[in-house]
Amino acid sequence: MSSSLESVPSVGRQQSARRAQLVVALIIGMLASLLGGVASPASAVGSSLSGTVTGVSGTGTVPLAGVRVTLTQFTAGGVLVSADTDAGGNYVFAGIPAGDYLLAFSAPTGSFYVTEYWNDASFGGTGDVFSCLDVLTVADGVALTGYNATLAIGGSIAGTVSPSGSRVTAFNTAGQPVQSEFSFDGDYVLEGLPVGSYKLKIDSTDREHVGEWWNDKASIELADAITVTAGVAVTGRDVVLADGGRITGNVKNVATANVAGVKVSAINAALTSVSSITDAAGNFSIAGLPTGSYTLYFDGSPVNLVSEWWNNQLAGGSANFFDVTAGATVSGRNAVLAAGARISGRVTGGSPAVNVFGATVAAIGTPPNRTTAITQTGADGSYLIQGLPAGSYTLYFASRETDNYLPEYWDGQSSRTSATFFTVEATATVIGRDASLVNGSTISGVLRNARGEPLLSGGVAVVYSATGTEASYANLVKRVKVGSDGRYTITGLPIGSYRVGFTDSVFPPGDGSGDIRTDDEEAGGLSADGGLAPSDPHVSKWWINQYSFSAAETVVISRLGQVVPRINANLANPRFADVRDPSSSFYAPIEWMAIKGYATGTTQACGDPLYKPTDPVSRQAMALFLYRLSGETFAPPVAPTFGDVATDSQFYTAIEWMASRGISAGTPAPPGAPLFKPADPVSRQTMAFFLARYARADLTTLPTTQRFADVPLTATSAAAIEWMFVNGISTGTPVPGGLPLYKPSDPVSRQAMAAFLFRFPG
Repeated sequence: MSSSLESVPSVGRQQSARRAQLVVALIIGMLASLLGGVASPASAVGSSLSGTVTGVSGTGTVPLAGVRVTLTQFTAGGVLVSADTDAGGNYVFAGIPAGDYLLAFSAPTGSFYVTEYWNDASFGGTGDVFSCLDVLTVADGVALTGYNATLAIGGSIAGTVSPSGSRVTAFNTAGQPVQSEFSFDGDYVLEGLPVGSYKLKIDSTDREHVGEWWNDKASIELADAITVTAGVAVTGRDVVLADGGRITGNVKNVATANVAGVKVSAINAALTSVSSITDAAGNFSIAGLPTGSYTLYFDGSPVNLVSEWWNNQLAGGSANFFDVTAGATVSGRNAVLAAGARISGRVTGGSPAVNVFGATVAAIGTPPNRTTAITQTGADGSYLIQGLPAGSYTLYFASRETDNYLPEYWDGQSSRTSATFFTVEATATVIGRDASLVNGSTISGVLRNARGEPLLSGGVAVVYSATGTEASYANLVKRVKVGSDGRYTITGLPIGSYRVGFTDSVFPPGDGSGDIRTDDEEAGGLSADGGLAPSDPHVSKWWINQYSFSAAETVVISRLGQVVPRINANLANPRFADVRDPSSSFYAPIEWMAIKGYATGTTQACGDPLYKPTDPVSRQAMALFLYRLSGETFAPPVAPTFGDVATDSQFYTAIEWMASRGISAGTPAPPGAPLFKPADPVSRQTMAFFLARYARADLTTLPTTQRFADVPLTATSAAAIEWMFVNGISTGTPVPGGLPLYKPSDPVSRQAMAAFLFRFPG
């Protein structure tokens, strides 16, 4: 149901598709409800926010008491305050610090009312709810009122689950989880679900049973749908989870001693894994497995044993699989792990040298083994890698992003192709493999949005080598998360030429170097092939103000220790969902239309409005554009001037203003009033008349020079089109070897109209 906010000038409404951040915020909000509420801060400093919550009842609405209203800071881990509505449905927060927030309204337990977020975004139903949540930007020291909500009536799904303690989750038609509950006593109720269709996923928490989709289905695609209608409780959706398959075995070392502490993972063909740790007797048991084909991975590195795959395979590509059937046990999947070898050393950096804490050290083997083992240095710069099989290895050293050191390979080499390999014998300990990292260079700057504010997501800055022909993993150098203040620093860069890109994509953990990246790593800020990822809601950009890798300006580092500052960028956040390419010639005029308030677009149920750039401009839309452009205030007459424009039309004032200014007299329709024909498209010659008359141009003097091949000097629109040309509003369509074409009878597109108004003089 709709929410209302009459006038809150100090609050900006922003939308974001930051799925990971929003999930965190949703979880925080859920925790608030479970904890019984957190009192609002009592401090007098900050802002206040208040509103009223009602619920649909019959043909009207009623105040709702006991609704949990939660204000959650948009960034993860932020302040959370909540309060329950009183008998009149009212709530108030005081002492709110300035910041960005999500505002949620949680329906009382036992009701059919649907929990929602302001402004009318319910967590469920159809579509991508995450892109529909409004983020409230609260300034300091203001009183915000009218944050109201009317909760819709939903339905519920209930049943029993065996074994108890299982989790039941309802997914909507978009495949998004909407509501989840543990069946602690075997019963579950998912209430306040928005009207729609749902599929239930039941997960076992006892590691003994196999999860499923209702009704005995293996996937969401196969699951039976459950229809939820307003005010109806769907019951009897009962589930009995089947016993899973089990794999048991024992792990010993070559001396036939049982080994504790080895992590054993059962991995199926889809690379889904379930793990167990060997006990003091070396035994393991992995249960709750669906029917399928599995292999095992025995990780012996914590106890300096050589890791392997079932059956005595050192590489995952040669791992042996075996069948597991739900309800049955596969036993005797034992392993005997060989004693491992060790490599140790110390990492220092700079001059004079200091110990480097937290540096990544990777041991990389040669084919066909290619074993890779990774560790980090301690506070004294030392490291230890163990559990290695015999073979030939090199080492890769990379400091933390905050340390300005160049990564290198053993022994002081800059690339893997030139790296020095050394032999590691079985069970041997290779010591003294030290590294002395060299100080690198730095690129720094500020990333902000078009208004000069830091991005809510922080953003990502990515550096590629300029020697590549495209942005890919092959020439990726580094990527860093931008700080909450918009500032970033990229350290540890060698001498070279670079191109810097910016995106607002979410940034997951990882060093971003690309050197020890696994093939299936998902890199924040990067596309699947390593190129700069698209942004949402902002538009990715290259330095300086370019939208392709090839056009990006090169940043040159000519010496180590060099600092290159002020590599700044402002990412555009387009107002319209269908106008998102800043490199387009129409982007700036359309954004200008939105900024000025001349065009608001067509509202969508979810997401930013549509501008519909290629649609023709209607005569009534043209009237509204010009009226807004004028900035004038006009009181329309009681009786309409035109026979086809009613007084209750949203365009009535603008059209009557057109008539009063002499911009349009309409089409005569004796014996009645003239017709404005509001829905008809505006032709290019009519548009010229409208703009020239609006500018009070002199149209009585005919032009003496023909500007366009299709506009003769004797044409009735010649003077108006001449005025368009002279004022630089339209130069027509070029024709090689001749005069350009004006195309006077063609309809004006909405994007062309934006460009004409943008060029309008004055």
